[in-house]
Amino acid sequence: WGYGVRSYIKNSVLHLHRDRVDTHIISCIIYIDQKSETNWPLDFYDHDNNHHQVFFEDGDMLFYESLCIHGRETPFQGKYYRNMYFHWKPVDWDETPYIGMRTSFKNIHDIKNFYR
Repeated sequence: WGYGVRSYIKNSVLHLHRDRVDTHIISCIIYIDQKSETNWPLDFYDHDNNHHQVFFEDGDMLFYESLCIHGRETPFQGKYYRNMYFHWKPVDWDETPYIGMRTSFKNIHDIKNFYR
């Protein structure tokens, strides 16, 4: 699966989520461009629910496991931010164990409460 350039505008957020269990298992973000005074972080939570922030610069791309929780919690403060997304699944992928898995979260407190 591939998506063309996605453009975000001032005050955009990308709510914390997991991607589709049927097709979006391994993903790639390709950074395109931004017009902003500050870089917009990608928030990512690993398998132990540790929080990481990724800041993209020219030429960057990120491969990640998209069933891990990710998003952009901080509202974007620039004019535009652009990147592309690509998604894959393993050939023998069995989504059955993941069907019904919670996929969206309001914020970090929601994640922590869910995993207590």
